[in-house]
Amino acid sequence: MGCCEARDSPPAETIKPNSKDNAPITRTPKQFQGKHESSLGFNLTETEEIIDDRVEEIVEYWASLKKDPKWLSIIQTEHIMVKRLEGSKYCENLPVFYSKIYFDKYVTPNIIIKQLNDAKERKKWDKSITDIENIRENLDEVIVYTYISTFGYKGDFLEKKTILKKDDHVVIVTYSIADDSKPPLDGVSRGETLMTVQIIKYKNDRTVMTMITHQNYKDVFASLFSYLIPMKLKEWGTAFRKRVHSLV
Repeated sequence: MGCCEARDSPPAETIKPNSKDNAPITRTPKQFQGKHESSLGFNLTETEEIIDDRVEEIVEYWASLKKDPKWLSIIQTEHIMVKRLEGSKYCENLPVFYSKIYFDKYVTPNIIIKQLNDAKERKKWDKSITDIENIRENLDEVIVYTYISTFGYKGDFLEKKTILKKDDHVVIVTYSIADDSKPPLDGVSRGETLMTVQIIKYKNDRTVMTMITHQNYKDVFASLFSYLIPMKLKEWGTAFRKRVHSLV
């Protein structure tokens, strides 16, 4: 399927039960376990139990894509890392970006997830977002609309975000969908998130978030804008770290 073709999938409406008997979300050092196990308040689906074919495909593809030897390092600082790869199976003509954000300490996943997925919280720190709305929301799944204005690009996205766990990591998988409740606006480029994977894990006494993102902005300046994304990811990651650290 070409990179400019829509990949529409009806959003699922599954809510996981909230039970004190649920297994731990992840395995963390003993001194953090109590805080971490109760931080989300519900049990996440294991990646081996995914029922959404697109989510399963993205998770499996990312596992192989991250091993590609052609990743080019663009930015490397103490707290932010960004790499670039020239295309993926979803679109060979647009770059894929692989980044890491290193927090200074252990941060529970609920804090990170809330700052990423909660519309009101996201507006407080993500200055690239002009408008954001959670169209539908369950414990482990969000349908979110965003209107973005940054570096001269203006467009919107309608995405499905699914929260999972794999081993001792929390995983958020995002891709674009179509939904009658939020049709494309006249005169606005509706971009497509081909895949985004965010992995939250504990490593070396602190939390690290890894992110891979591949998007088609569907704009005449999209190819030019894509070359500015590493700078934008550094700016975004810095603002995100600052916001998260202010809450812990």
